[in-house]
Amino acid sequence: MLRDGDAEPTPDRPPATPQVYSNGVGPGHFRTLRIPLLAGRDFTEADDDTAPRVAIVNETLAQRFWPGQNAIGQRLRSAGGASNARHIEVVGVVRNSKYVTIGEDARPFLYRPLAQDYTPRLNLLVKAQGPAAGAMATIRREVRALDPGLAVFNAATLVEATSISLLPARVAGGLLAALGMLALALAALGIYAVLSYLVQSRTREIGVRVAIGASPGRVIAMVVRQAAAWTVIGAAIGIVLALLVTRFLTAFLYGISPTDPLTFIGVTAVLALIACVAALVPAVRASRLDPLSALRSL
Repeated sequence: MLRDGDAEPTPDRPPATPQVYSNGVGPGHFRTLRIPLLAGRDFTEADDDTAPRVAIVNETLAQRFWPGQNAIGQRLRSAGGASNARHIEVVGVVRNSKYVTIGEDARPFLYRPLAQDYTPRLNLLVKAQGPAAGAMATIRREVRALDPGLAVFNAATLVEATSISLLPARVAGGLLAALGMLALALAALGIYAVLSYLVQSRTREIGVRVAIGASPGRVIAMVVRQAAAWTVIGAAIGIVLALLVTRFLTAFLYGISPTDPLTFIGVTAVLALIACVAALVPAVRASRLDPLSALRSL
């Protein structure tokens, strides 16, 4: 696909513009798939074979062909076509989507109206409510009502249609989730063990404090406060290291940022809760220690 004014590629000169992927779609395609229209207009029934050739492009194509310009009203023509080929006017810009795999890089994509880009075979996308089986039967009945000669095949829900392509990502996601839960469990166990040991090592000190008049509640508050300080320091160091490491995971994530705040807050809250329990349990046990027994052990 070339911009209006670009030279045609020759055998000894590569194309001046990158390859553009395209697809023919009908009115309502973007609304059905919830692809936001960023500028311009959607296709209408008026965009038929007798109307001027139009197209809608994604963000990547618009930014690559017309950086810093308004893509609406710009014109394209097919590379390798006749010099008098009809130009295609851009009438809309939509948000980037995933076209082959969820891990792919953004690619230039152009949408053409179905009525101007005829194909004998097409995919019908239907947004329906209720059970999928009932929707399938309704779709087949409506297609037969339009033309009994039309064949409907490979009918499937969106989940079924994408199950194979998403299988590697689902397996990898499940494995990473399991490893993440294991790491979180090991971290929680380590925090509990360390804080329990630190508190238990101060059993004699706590006993002495109780002996000289410190109330059990005051002793528990002191221990938990110190454990919270240790936890805050550890959490701060862990968050900084995580922010440095997670930037290398961007290529493996889809639909979530490597610095997702909910994830950081959730994991930190879980570890902080475990740290408080780890400090509270031995602190309560130590606060109930007989002061005379603590003094005799000095």
